[in-house]
Amino acid sequence: MIRRCVLVRSAEPERVDRVLAAFERLHGKVPGLLRIVTAVDRGDRSRGYDRMFTLLFRDEEAIRVWSGHPAHVPIREELARCAELIVFEYDTPGGESS
Repeated sequence: MIRRCVLVRSAEPERVDRVLAAFERLHGKVPGLLRIVTAVDRGDRSRGYDRMFTLLFRDEEAIRVWSGHPAHVPIREELARCAELIVFEYDTPGGESS
């Protein structure tokens, strides 16, 4: 499995919240996308990256499907218009799903 963590910084937090809610609604609609978690930072050390989301994919093929999926593309484009992102992706240890 592969986990993607995305930190989000924006001057438009309400707009970002709407985009992240749209991401959450994609759970179960994209093959190989196993989990979506969104969160708001509760501390003061995030350097302005105050929203985040993580995605758990079954494998590389699931990432390819996700990248071009018609339900995902417009949401990704909207997020790119209103926020700066840092993306970190890694292989999860043996079957980790949380």
